[in-house]
Amino acid sequence: MEKGLSALAKTMCVVIVIVFLAIIITLIVSYIQSKSSVSPLNNTKNNITEEIVNSTNKDLNYYLPAEFAAIKLTRGYMDANVTGVLIYFEDDSKTYKYNSSNYPRKDETRTYTILKDELTPKVSDNWDFTKVKKVSLRYILGNGELSVIIKTIEIDPNKTKEEFGEECLIAEGQDNVVCS
Repeated sequence: MEKGLSALAKTMCVVIVIVFLAIIITLIVSYIQSKSSVSPLNNTKNNITEEIVNSTNKDLNYYLPAEFAAIKLTRGYMDANVTGVLIYFEDDSKTYKYNSSNYPRKDETRTYTILKDELTPKVSDNWDFTKVKKVSLRYILGNGELSVIIKTIEIDPNKTKEEFGEECLIAEGQDNVVCS
């Protein structure tokens, strides 16, 4: 009887060890997969990140007078399913974003004219675009994810234009900007 009980106890111990090891291996594999599929930079999947960075970094130009921002964006060749753009305006203490579903197609240029009331979070009444220190761009992808930051431009405080190539004016009494 003791011999049979001892064999049963040994079998139970072996089964418990195997189940325990299977659980540990499953947890380790799951952890490794989650770390390898998401880049720590911007929480974006690596294959999307590489595709966008390698094929979109064309031009991002600005014109930032006090009343509005005009951003000219030329998209490179990128096969990712883009559904929009996010343009970030960073001042000394906060980052504001402009979101648009009007995005450039492959190798196309779009100009965005942005008033301060189109930014989120809302800016204060005394805030204007001359306070902007950096402008950054991201694409919104078809699966709802954001691309990495494609490009960031440090704004020179002594000039509001960077090779913009167009003149933009806000018509007096109007709520829109016209660039030509």
